[in-house]
Amino acid sequence: FRNPKDPAYIKFGTIRDSDPQYNIRNGQLKLSGQDVANLFEPSISSIIEAFETQRKAAGIPITFVFFTGSFAVSDWMFTKLQEYFQSLGIIFARPDNHCDKTIADGAVSYFIDRLVENY
Repeated sequence: FRNPKDPAYIKFGTIRDSDPQYNIRNGQLKLSGQDVANLFEPSISSIIEAFETQRKAAGIPITFVFFTGSFAVSDWMFTKLQEYFQSLGIIFARPDNHCDKTIADGAVSYFIDRLVENY
């Protein structure tokens, strides 16, 4: 998702799945970009709120924030948060690729580490 002015498509099922009443055609659900943006807004607010809580508790100024996980894949969400952090003079970055696997990779690593420790 990149822009609330453009529609977003969610793939599911097969190409034979269609229901025009619900904007489903050829296995894709079409949503307005603004509807998708509205879905992200509570998460953006929560991220900012969590950051502000941590910033107030930090003993030193925060100058750099690194964004990972599935949300970091969203160009729109990254841009919205980048605007916020830049307004504070904070560098905001994310990995170039594969940031949507961060949580899954961490879970696998955690399981393997615990498995090895038990032997």
